[in-house]
Amino acid sequence: ESAFHTLRSALEEGIFPGGGAGYLYLREELKNWGTLNLVGDEIYSLQIILDMLMEPFSQLLLSTNNTLIFQGILHKNFPYSYNILDEKIVHSFKDGLVDSSKSVRSCLWNSITLTSVILLSL
Repeated sequence: ESAFHTLRSALEEGIFPGGGAGYLYLREELKNWGTLNLVGDEIYSLQIILDMLMEPFSQLLLSTNNTLIFQGILHKNFPYSYNILDEKIVHSFKDGLVDSSKSVRSCLWNSITLTSVILLSL
């Protein structure tokens, strides 16, 4: 049933590189956008989100040298990711290492909302 819902959401909004790498690409884009468009307290919110986007990748690679893998993925650029089972950097779409764009968007939106609530309540 879970696979069915994942497939349906992927059909609705597409796919995104898996293995946490999609968040790394998104992180770089948000950082560039934020430097041009945000001011004041918004910059602190952006930094929290940027740190949050690094966590899925870091958690997946706790037992490896994730700094080298991180640099390798960013060097190869979109849509490369790290396959933990094969212990190598792979083309996400060719190797089927993908996430549903809808689930990634939902996670990001919920994280931004939660961050905003926390910052506004201080």
